[in-house]
Amino acid sequence: MSALKLVTLEEAQRAAVSAGSRRTLELIELPIEEAVGRVVAEPVFSGSDVPGVDRAALDGFATKFEFLERRDGGGAVRLKLSESPGDGPWAVSVLTGQPIPPGSDVVIRTEHVKLEGQKLVFRGMAERWENVERRGSFFRAGDRVVERGELLRPPQVAVLSELGVRRVSVYRRPRCAVISVGGELLSESGRAIPNDYAHVVASYLRQMGCDVTSIEAVGDEVDGLVGRVKGAAETNDLVVTVGRASSGSNDVVRKAYAEMEGAEVLFHGVRLHPGKPVGLVMVRERSWLILPGSLTAAIAGLHLIGAPYLRSLYRLRSPPPELAAGLDGDAPGRPGVSSVYFASLEPSGEGVRAKVLPKGVNNLYTASRANAFLVVPPGAHATFGEAVKLTLLGRLTY
Repeated sequence: MSALKLVTLEEAQRAAVSAGSRRTLELIELPIEEAVGRVVAEPVFSGSDVPGVDRAALDGFATKFEFLERRDGGGAVRLKLSESPGDGPWAVSVLTGQPIPPGSDVVIRTEHVKLEGQKLVFRGMAERWENVERRGSFFRAGDRVVERGELLRPPQVAVLSELGVRRVSVYRRPRCAVISVGGELLSESGRAIPNDYAHVVASYLRQMGCDVTSIEAVGDEVDGLVGRVKGAAETNDLVVTVGRASSGSNDVVRKAYAEMEGAEVLFHGVRLHPGKPVGLVMVRERSWLILPGSLTAAIAGLHLIGAPYLRSLYRLRSPPPELAAGLDGDAPGRPGVSSVYFASLEPSGEGVRAKVLPKGVNNLYTASRANAFLVVPPGAHATFGEAVKLTLLGRLTY
């Protein structure tokens, strides 16, 4: 069997995004408190101004700004404390979020005044509308409050609640099946290898917001793999196989898709280290992500190819989960190949440092310690102390 036809990482990612855009996930409606962390499928518009009135931004005393300009010889302002505006300089006690009385245009902090009988003594400085949330300062009627493709966050739930919106339309979660390939996983001799890597991949998929419908193992028989992938593609949005993907004669998955009627190979082989045998095949308009049997290569392929596919399928607008950190170690690139380095993000006196973890074919230590990864472009070299941008593992967005 001929060697893999390698594409660049950028070409592979564009193909993954294109594959995700071919389909649209069904829409479901959820109560707003259950929709946090889900991708909004339809934009939400404000039916009124938010806030709907001028209101106190904190606990204090509402009054007129012009009263605060009338200082006595000692530089103090004395205000009559009352329950409603009246004659002469007055102040009304307000709590956070309460509408301020008509005519008032400033709220004085509680800790900035002194009570003398029924008088408030204020010696500080203030500006008109200080500590006041103006009507419509958050949103005006007709403004777009939540975008389609946006991940719903907890503060947005408060806005929706204030608008009287109780349910929102979101995309259903992508359904994914994970299949490990290899007869050694099914051995009955007592020397069977645990199907651990499939559980790692499935766990990352769950962190990415997917519903994992099955985790199973198949042997090295091509017909068996063809049947499993076809069956999984009927009910899942993404089928992920782990193992038996290589550039040699042991590449069972390549034999499988070659015999699969209607399979469309977008690519199989990426200029990526680790992760060279990663591939993406369309089966009945569903995607089959091919990952190598090396744990670190499988994790790299899932995040660099699988995540862009899922982001596209979800129509996500939010930015990917990236973080800048100082590099603790060296990360040399390779000619013509994008190099992946896993890192452990750790606090330091100067912010965050990214400790480069050891490379290895099946480095379980690296996989268990890593919470981010760095991609070094072909021929580049990231050095100790350099500020680099890393991608957080297990997430599609912030």
